[in-house]
Amino acid sequence: MFTAEKTITLQVGALAAYLLFALGWVLFGIAVLRARVVPVAIPVALVIAGALGYQSGLSPYGAPIGLAVAALGAELIRASHGARPVPAQGR
Repeated sequence: MFTAEKTITLQVGALAAYLLFALGWVLFGIAVLRARVVPVAIPVALVIAGALGYQSGLSPYGAPIGLAVAALGAELIRASHGARPVPAQGR
């Protein structure tokens, strides 16, 4: 694949993949923001990192989305530990 001729189909496919990657993360960030399940800073970071993710094929641009998703996961884990119901004591 790396030695193949750079055809228009290959170029359009690569561009579409980068655009859809970025658009998907931006839309996911907006959905999380609207759901209000985590603090506002995390979905905003997802939207910004998703927009930067357009260049995701280059190594330093993948770090922001990775950090934003890690922060989202950490927040969801932290929040789930305090949300468990306490069993009722029978009298």
